[in-house]
Amino acid sequence: MLSFANMHGGCNGSIVTKTGVLVASGTLTPGAVGGVGTLRISGGAGFGGTGVLGIDVASPTSADRLIIVTGNLVLGGGLAVNFLDNYVPDFWTSWTISTSEKGSIS
Repeated sequence: MLSFANMHGGCNGSIVTKTGVLVASGTLTPGAVGGVGTLRISGGAGFGGTGVLGIDVASPTSADRLIIVTGNLVLGGGLAVNFLDNYVPDFWTSWTISTSEKGSIS
């Protein structure tokens, strides 16, 4: 099990584990600081009660993505959305921010 307190930015790429990733507390933010990116995790990911998934959104078609290649995604904590470059979405705009073999979060 890979566990950490904070992982902000620079998380583009992939994490491969046999037992998954645990964000017991702190924040996991895919992509670069102030930019949009994708992080792929094999083995599943879980967020504890104070663990946060941070998502940057740049436009109607551009947002961070957390892809769970194998395993489950368990969101026990919070979701923090940051709009970049003064972007203000229209009402009812949606983004797919995470996908797993079990489904997606939009």
